[in-house]
Amino acid sequence: MHEITDAEKEFLDKAKELVRHYEISDGQLILSEDPEKLAIRRLTDFIAFGKVLTGQHATNKVHGAAQDIIKNKVLELLRSGYTSSKEIALVLGVSSQVVMGIKSHWTQGKYGDQVIQKPSVIPKVSWCYLILSSKGEVYLGATTDLRRRLRMHNAADNKSYTKGRRWHLLAALQFPTRKNAFDYEYKLKSSMALKKEWKIHSICRANKIASRYHYEFSPDVWNHQTF
Repeated sequence: MHEITDAEKEFLDKAKELVRHYEISDGQLILSEDPEKLAIRRLTDFIAFGKVLTGQHATNKVHGAAQDIIKNKVLELLRSGYTSSKEIALVLGVSSQVVMGIKSHWTQGKYGDQVIQKPSVIPKVSWCYLILSSKGEVYLGATTDLRRRLRMHNAADNKSYTKGRRWHLLAALQFPTRKNAFDYEYKLKSSMALKKEWKIHSICRANKIASRYHYEFSPDVWNHQTF
């Protein structure tokens, strides 16, 4: 079995010395020594060096040692709080694919670290709603923020379909997730019967709104209209 030669050992010692020049200061990666004084600038040079060695065993052995150096440096940065594969790759001079491969194994606990759990998506309560305009029109929509959405409909700079009229909340259904609310909106918009049914169920509130603000329309006619 081929042993690492003195020349190869000297090279790897230089490689290890190089990575010691990388430090972390105030949350930023820096070189602690003038880059001009460094004989080797990029960690990828460690692997390239193996190509000029004589003998496949020597090449494989140096490759393996160089890859271990790269892996250990990537792990050091990951453990210190750096999570961007692109940033680590740029600083160390390796490809993003190399960093992402190491990071993938790291998050799975393959290097002795605790398995990194991906943050779960927190369901966002949402609404499907009907609003009534000062002209008697009814608009159907869905939103994750009902109050904010109603303010937007009534905003002076509103440039959407609902611009130029005052709108009142006529009815609203709450759902545990955004997807549920927008799926229900799509379901209503796809069914004339369902839309009309919800609208008619809201006639009582519509009449109260019309009476309170002295609007000149009668929601009772909805029984004889489509949505």
